Amino acid sequence: MNTHESALTPKILGYLGLIPFLTSGVLIWFTQFHTYAIKSLSIYAAVILTFIGGVHWGIAMHTHQNKNQSKINTRNQFIFSVIPSLIAWSAIVFSNSTGLVIIALCFGMFWLIEKLYFHEYLSSWYMRLRSHLTLVACFSIIIGWLGILYR
Repeated sequence: MNTHESALTPKILGYLGLIPFLTSGVLIWFTQFHTYAIKSLSIYAAVILTFIGGVHWGIAMHTHQNKNQSKINTRNQFIFSVIPSLIAWSAIVFSNSTGLVIIALCFGMFWLIEKLYFHEYLSSWYMRLRSHLTLVACFSIIIGWLGILYR
């Protein structure tokens, strides 16, 4: 199985995972769905932000077993892996609009950190997919945030 074939399933699942972002971001603008869509977008965004940390926990576990890996890099990756869930939890505690802004900023910030510091541990297909997913997720969150402010 080549890299393209092995990356197909995560790509399909990743793009399907955008459905709650897109639908919730749009439904916030409709009165009958407003409250539900805010809760849906906030919680789903927090869960996915936590998932990003889980990716790094898994990589750190794998590299921790590899004797050739730097202990400092492994330790940093373990530390980095728990930060998204702590921020996601705290964002849920804030008001809806503030929490969504925090989560959107974190999606972008964590993408940049992955690109700058952890790219050697991540497949190129993952980083391309992550770029697409992050862009759409942030766009959906911004649409939802605007719906909270201006609807």
